[in-house]
Amino acid sequence: MIQALSILTGAAMLVAAPAAAATLTAGYAGGNGNDGILFDLSSTSTFLLHSFDLNAEFGTYDYRVYHRAGGVGGALADPGSWTLIGTFDALTTAGEGAPTLLDIADLTLSAGTHGFYITDGGAFSVRYSNSATASGAVQAASGPLTLRVGYGADAFGGVTPDRAFNGAISFTAVPEPAAWTVLAIGVGASGGVLRRRRARPARSFA
Repeated sequence: MIQALSILTGAAMLVAAPAAAATLTAGYAGGNGNDGILFDLSSTSTFLLHSFDLNAEFGTYDYRVYHRAGGVGGALADPGSWTLIGTFDALTTAGEGAPTLLDIADLTLSAGTHGFYITDGGAFSVRYSNSATASGAVQAASGPLTLRVGYGADAFGGVTPDRAFNGAISFTAVPEPAAWTVLAIGVGASGGVLRRRRARPARSFA
């Protein structure tokens, strides 16, 4: 019975425990900049997007963060296909080489490729790096997420390829349904063992 209780308790703790937030870091090397940066994030599973840390010139600026399911490809000059997911007016940055937090409302995104565009609307504050690999190549990875080399941008359509996002991305991986099923089966099986043991009649000895 003690063993069954231990199994049941352990499984219940696994079900109740939330996944820990993780960070995909791209560094703050700088070396170039513009009004914004476009890039893709690819994921092998569903994830919860929390925030971006941005490399930006010191000052006070208005930032916007846009998202597009399917990635940036084919939409570099099409603002109508993007969705605004974060607005940060009169934000004073931490300065070049340090993280400036863009804390968006948590966004649940499915497995696949997602495009992002972070812009200051024309203030030329966003810092990034020139990339030795082409736009779309792998830049960095963490857990299910892969960050890809993107584009420097002064507006939708005014883009320069082979530019690497500087900063970090905070996210939480969401367990796949199969994992929850396994845990649920474990909890159910443990409960069944307990019920069977409780149902056994007591023995008496003369």
